[in-house]
Amino acid sequence: MLFGSLAAGAASMAMAAPQDGETATDALTLDRITVTAQSREQELQDVPIALQVVSAQMLDDVVARDLSGIDMFVPGLVVNGQQPTQPSFQLRGISTDDFGIGTDPAVGVYVDGVYAGRGGGVLLPFTDVERIEVLKGPQGTLFGRNTAAGAVSIITHRPGSEAEGRARVRLTEYGKQYVDAMANIPVGEDSAFRLNGVFNQGRRLGPGRQYRQGP
Repeated sequence: MLFGSLAAGAASMAMAAPQDGETATDALTLDRITVTAQSREQELQDVPIALQVVSAQMLDDVVARDLSGIDMFVPGLVVNGQQPTQPSFQLRGISTDDFGIGTDPAVGVYVDGVYAGRGGGVLLPFTDVERIEVLKGPQGTLFGRNTAAGAVSIITHRPGSEAEGRARVRLTEYGKQYVDAMANIPVGEDSAFRLNGVFNQGRRLGPGRQYRQGP
């Protein structure tokens, strides 16, 4: 009986070993997040910077139309979009309220590596965004002096070698309408056009007030 128990125990251990190996193999096949926070492609876990990535899937899930719709999902980031022409950004409690021509904001916003400045253009609706990288802490070495608190880097999709297109329509309350479309058109082996369009309009009529947001 003792020999039978030992044999059964050895068999169960032999059967359990492949399962442990399979688990280890599955752990190695996790999704890899590639970022360009240091001006080169790296895996997120290899970047020695306090960094958070907002993917395109997350933007769709939370129905974020611009940067003011993601601050609640990024710890430490506050975006005030009440005045679209003068949006304010706060990261880790650091912000700049002075909008003078001789001052720089504490949080820099970049679109495909190009500085977006202070204008209302930083709150334009998202169009074909691949991901958003939020770098926390001073980033003067990589992005310049206007990133004392951090930087928000928006990366859009690059033109591809395959023809593709998509369109999306959102209809919400108060007659709001949101339509965006994308078309990728290859024109050669190493060149392609990627076209994007957005239509955003909303109306609300009530006693003594009227609200309208145009494209």
